Amino acid sequence: MKRNEGIQALRGIAIILIVLSHYNAVLGVFPWASSFGAIGVDIFVVISGFLSYVLSQKFERVSVRKRIEITRYKIKKFYGMHIAMEAFMLILFCVNQCIYGVNWLEIMATAVGIIAAMFLLQSFVPIRKVYYALNGVAWYLSDSVWFYFIAPVVNCWIHNLKNRSKWELIKRIAFLYVTQGILIATTSFLVRGNYKVLHALFYVSPFFRGIEFVIGSLVGALYKIIKENSKGLNAKKWTLYEVMSLISLIAICGGINNVKAEFGFIIAIPVACALVLTFALSIGNLSKLVSNLLLIKIGDISFEIFITHFTALSYLEFINQNFAHFGMLPLLVIAFILIFGVALITKKIRQEGARK
Repeated sequence: MKRNEGIQALRGIAIILIVLSHYNAVLGVFPWASSFGAIGVDIFVVISGFLSYVLSQKFERVSVRKRIEITRYKIKKFYGMHIAMEAFMLILFCVNQCIYGVNWLEIMATAVGIIAAMFLLQSFVPIRKVYYALNGVAWYLSDSVWFYFIAPVVNCWIHNLKNRSKWELIKRIAFLYVTQGILIATTSFLVRGNYKVLHALFYVSPFFRGIEFVIGSLVGALYKIIKENSKGLNAKKWTLYEVMSLISLIAICGGINNVKAEFGFIIAIPVACALVLTFALSIGNLSKLVSNLLLIKIGDISFEIFITHFTALSYLEFINQNFAHFGMLPLLVIAFILIFGVALITKKIRQEGARK
């Protein structure tokens, strides 16, 4: 499968949502975007599952040892960048401790977080100060390790389904989604709505996110079936599907802050599935219009932006608080330049490293 420009554009949209939410979390601006990150992460997880199935060449049973080897190979591609961001954030953390006073509880939690991050296990530890320690987005890398490990099993299971018709795949997607809702509702009742527990279990946990990854893989199987029979598909009909998907995304972005907190973890998943499917197929006119060069270019560096942007924003916030005191507009412009500048440099370094 050649590079899918629709998926790259959707990655661009997802990373914009995540960056806007962290503008709020780190710099204290754009309060209306505080929950956009959750939507962006849902899109990324579904894309991960989707590509895992669509790009898979073999659908066979893989031993645990082989899966570990595959996982280690994929980790090598980003591990150096991950450690570099953690190291930079550790320097900032130490300087802040010197300036604002030593907090031993925070130091101990961060120390555990550093050890967990070195082994990419931070999202397996359900303690907020551990999985968000230092580079606050690195927990997703920990989840990704789990996705890499389970992907061969998931792909083999889907490929060997006795019935892989469109409606059977849609039913399985719906079943897994309803299962997620039941798990959240039941757990919320048992822990009396404790948001910290729910956040750790249903937003960060690789096991729960793994269900979403499987949903994305099923969307990949659905895509392949539709793609194989795409001749004669009605472009106007698919344009309508695309319009509905984008309107749903806009509606969720506008209303997610009003949703009961625990269900905010999964509300965007059906929309993410619809967007991934329609953008990947790009049958209608709207997906082709939205998949413009700018969004595709942003999508091309979305991984680098994701890994580095939180560190860049944290550094800028540190400088702004202690030295420069920028105004609001200069702060936003500098943040934009810093995020994209660091991402482009990181992309170039990774590409040069891959050639060696």
